[in-house]
Amino acid sequence: MTELENFILEGSIKKLLFKFSIPAISVFLANVLYNIIDAIFIGNQPNGSLGIAALTIVFPIQQIILALSQMIGVGIASITSRSLGAGDKLRAEKAVGTALTSSVLLGILIMVIGLVFIRPMLYIFGSLENILPYAVTFFRITLYCSVFFVFSIVANSIIQSEGHANIAMISMIIGPVINIPLDYILVTRLQYGIKGAAIATDISQIICFIFLLVYMCFNSKILGVKVKNLTINIKLLKEAISLGLSTFMTQLAYGILAIVLNNSLKVYGGSDLYVSAIGIYNRVFGFITITMYGIRQALQPIIGFNYGAKKFDRVKQSLKLAILASVVISLVFLVIIISFTNKIAGAFTSDNGLIALTVPILRVMIFMSPLVGVQVIASSFFQYIGKPKPALFLSIMKPFIFLIPLMLIIPIFLKVTGIFVSVPLADFLAAMISLIFIYREIKKMNKLNLI
Repeated sequence: MTELENFILEGSIKKLLFKFSIPAISVFLANVLYNIIDAIFIGNQPNGSLGIAALTIVFPIQQIILALSQMIGVGIASITSRSLGAGDKLRAEKAVGTALTSSVLLGILIMVIGLVFIRPMLYIFGSLENILPYAVTFFRITLYCSVFFVFSIVANSIIQSEGHANIAMISMIIGPVINIPLDYILVTRLQYGIKGAAIATDISQIICFIFLLVYMCFNSKILGVKVKNLTINIKLLKEAISLGLSTFMTQLAYGILAIVLNNSLKVYGGSDLYVSAIGIYNRVFGFITITMYGIRQALQPIIGFNYGAKKFDRVKQSLKLAILASVVISLVFLVIIISFTNKIAGAFTSDNGLIALTVPILRVMIFMSPLVGVQVIASSFFQYIGKPKPALFLSIMKPFIFLIPLMLIIPIFLKVTGIFVSVPLADFLAAMISLIFIYREIKKMNKLNLI
């Protein structure tokens, strides 16, 4: 057993969570800042509100692509961390080979399907005619690097499952660090607009891919790339997909939600400014969720290793601490954002009409956002302990059971305001159900400790 593995199984839970959370949070912070700065660069160009609207239309499609990648990555990470915790390194290595090979094939498939059906996809996701040219330009260029993107997401999950949080952090920060100055050069200085933003994204993804490939081939001390394992083990792939399915279904649900949301805005709002306002909300909400997603990712090796080693007290302690930290820190972010909403909206655009529209929308939609961490951590917890069914239910519960129905019903009475009120109400209901699931699972683990 390595020193790192021993630390995960025996070390202080608070220190472990802090050690793994800081790199993970740094990753999410870098990516959220990139998305924010990207939108600011585009939003302050001529026709900037249309550029932000285009990013808003493309965003849920990109999230579905991300989710397909994470379905493999998160599922394989669960297998590898539990296998390493149980001392079965051979199984973990086979899982890595399956994941990397599958990621390349998936990336090619995404690129081909995306390029063939690009316009119908964008229409379905709510694009208006005046937004479509901007959305097509951005999406087409980014599709060319699908293989690099998918591989990077899967490889990062594998590295995280080893407990090498710092390497995972570096790999995910490389993209935004390169992307931001490229955005400035291509979007602002060379005036390439949204095309420049897409090119910058492609370049950063290629560099991130190269970094991860070099690390996994030559530097990984636990789970490196071995040519003999670069085949698809159907049994391991099926297990990975079943474990990662909740991650995919969550993003698929939010993709469907985006269709409902954007098309509802057509009916009740009738203006591309509403789509732009949602684009600003997406980026601000991403900032609030930095901590909860960072903590969720940090929990993966901690819970996976300890659950595999049957150290259930440490699993419970990790879960409780993670939820508490997520809610408290996200609450602080919420207070700050509500206090400075006008200035935040103004940073994205100089359009006074868009600013005036965004401020009340933003305040309403983020009101219950700290509770999102409860559901995020709960669904991931069940993934990490190898229980895909409750993980899947908790992942799709908020969008499918609460948010989409509320978004279809409440606007009948409150018009466009009802669309935005639906979000905090769904956040609250989903958090309460998630707590019930966690309570029941903790009771089961308490019984196992007595045996």
